[in-house]
Amino acid sequence: MHHLDSQIARITEHLQAKGLLDNTLIVITADHGEEFMEKGRWGHNSTFVDEQIKTPLVLWVPGQAAHREMLSTRHVDLLPTLLPLLGVNNPPRDYSIGQSLFNPSAKRMLIAGDWHRLAFMDGQHKVVLPFSSGSFTAMQTSPDDRPIVDASRLLPLAMPVIRSELQGIRRFLAH
Repeated sequence: MHHLDSQIARITEHLQAKGLLDNTLIVITADHGEEFMEKGRWGHNSTFVDEQIKTPLVLWVPGQAAHREMLSTRHVDLLPTLLPLLGVNNPPRDYSIGQSLFNPSAKRMLIAGDWHRLAFMDGQHKVVLPFSSGSFTAMQTSPDDRPIVDASRLLPLAMPVIRSELQGIRRFLAH
């Protein structure tokens, strides 16, 4: 992390020295987290625990005051956040299923995926559904990955929102 921080500092110092920092958007994030045996695994892409799916997001937007936001975000929120800053006037629905992080909805579904499953998280539950195997077994947990006492009731309640999210994703799949 120290090395990475020093490289980011080199870039920002260069931009500032060249007078470019006030005209530059900077986005720092990652595609996944890493688990170091906090929940019994090493690495990533094996499950949807916080250690593997939560990543930092740092935005430098010229003219915007610094502040810290604790709202969970999705990578699909980056386009609706950044494109208007670059002059795009189309509604975000034209190019994304995300929403601007400058005007986020606090109650929304977060989605994470691996090679074979999608996880749908609403802040109270996590529902993991396979999409490439022939079986349909849903894993349902609380946000901190504890089993849910009455999980059989969760899936029917969550499915309308999950269906809606999948329809949004489907709009951008090649035909």
